Amino acid sequence: ESGQITASDVKTIVNLMQSGPILAAGPTLWLKLGPEHIFTAIAALLTFNIDSLLVTLSISPVKLIDAVKLIITSLISNKSNRQRAYKSKTLPEIFNLEKDTLLQKSEQIKKAYKRHTSMGGNHNPAGVAKNHQSIAHQCRRRRMFPKVESRLI
Repeated sequence: ESGQITASDVKTIVNLMQSGPILAAGPTLWLKLGPEHIFTAIAALLTFNIDSLLVTLSISPVKLIDAVKLIITSLISNKSNRQRAYKSKTLPEIFNLEKDTLLQKSEQIKKAYKRHTSMGGNHNPAGVAKNHQSIAHQCRRRRMFPKVESRLI
């Protein structure tokens, strides 16, 4: 696993999210799991360190694995289409991977998530949501009383 995700890495991942093979993964990927799971799954397939994403985005381990499976299935089933689509361009790294390599990456992602949770990375999505609501409430109060110190509100 490489280091942190940079701004250029984010652009690459977002571009891959909007590419044909990822869009072809279907509505389950996009509508049920959502862009945060797709982003994290692609980052994991590109072997980025996703530990911070798991906590920050409150990613469900089951949904992350589902997203990875859907993306891998789409990449495998659309291999000939993606090769034709990228004839004039260089194929992104993730699209060049063979079926065995993609399945190995899937197993590595499962192990990484298990390692993350075993090292105390187990987070409570409901607790995160409650924390976000609390922060939003504080921000609303600050906007209502802009000249009052935060500690007094």
